[in-house]
Amino acid sequence: MAQILGLHVVDEDRQTRSSPACSELEKELRRRSWYSAYNFDCLLALQLSRPRCIKLSDSAVNLPAPQDFSLFDYKNDTLLQMPPGPHPGYLFKETIRFSHIVGQVIDDLYAPQHTRTAHLGATAIELLDRKLINWRNELPRHLRFDLGHAFEKKSLFEQQRNVLALKFHHLRALVHRPHLCHEWLSKDSARIAGTTERVQLQIAASGRLCISAAQATARMLHNVSDKHSLIETFPWWQLVPYLVCACSVLLVAGKCVPPSSEGDQISKEQCEADATNCMRVLDALSVSSVPAKNAAVMLRALQSYEKLASAPSAVQAVDTQSLHKTQQQQRLSGQQ
Repeated sequence: MAQILGLHVVDEDRQTRSSPACSELEKELRRRSWYSAYNFDCLLALQLSRPRCIKLSDSAVNLPAPQDFSLFDYKNDTLLQMPPGPHPGYLFKETIRFSHIVGQVIDDLYAPQHTRTAHLGATAIELLDRKLINWRNELPRHLRFDLGHAFEKKSLFEQQRNVLALKFHHLRALVHRPHLCHEWLSKDSARIAGTTERVQLQIAASGRLCISAAQATARMLHNVSDKHSLIETFPWWQLVPYLVCACSVLLVAGKCVPPSSEGDQISKEQCEADATNCMRVLDALSVSSVPAKNAAVMLRALQSYEKLASAPSAVQAVDTQSLHKTQQQQRLSGQQ
């Protein structure tokens, strides 16, 4: 629809296309509409595991200005000068930058493709993680969710930081999720055995980063006292997929994470406690949200799934016994 409306060619050279002229503010509104569609497309592609519909290489649209709508001067068809200091309008620009990384994650890790080696997979994940860290470090100071803001008085910036923090931890968990409990869950043990020690250590570290990112999501919501503060402080309309991702990672990690040393945050008990916190928030949202209620039911079913609690050797033993039993039945059928 956005392409049908011509939003993808707002800043194209008009000599190559016949279209009605737009005022400067109308161009700005079209840019914002186009990049809103782009952000939404990347978000849906990530959450629904489907290809993206919008490729920026097929468009000619400049980035929108950071001014919010209060600085639109419709009478003179121009944007007013921004006041010095932090401004709420920077959130949209940083969300667009984040969507660029989302697109790369989809293309490099979750798009249909040929099987890659463990070394190439670990290299791609490390590169994407570095881009994600750089994005966080390049945020404006008032949007840096990893830094303190003791004397800030605007709750709006706190809400914006929470939005970006949840996006960051969610995507980082998805970047490293291919290596979550990799040695235990992988069906291709021969491929693991054939990798170098360096790659194996890299894969193990990546799996722990996935768990840490899921824990960070859960712990952001640890001190939420009631549903009102949850809705006021966090993007409640996006919480369900974030919580489902974090909680599922923590539940799986709680079953296969190796014994940890004293003081290690990644332990079975910590993973289970953080997963419980995710489900507690989903329960609070379930009062007025059917998706949250369904998500809580699904995650509790995963939590009670006894098969995950079995040791890898036990699961392999069960699979071997089933295979022998099937082979015996086939031989008996052939004799008959």
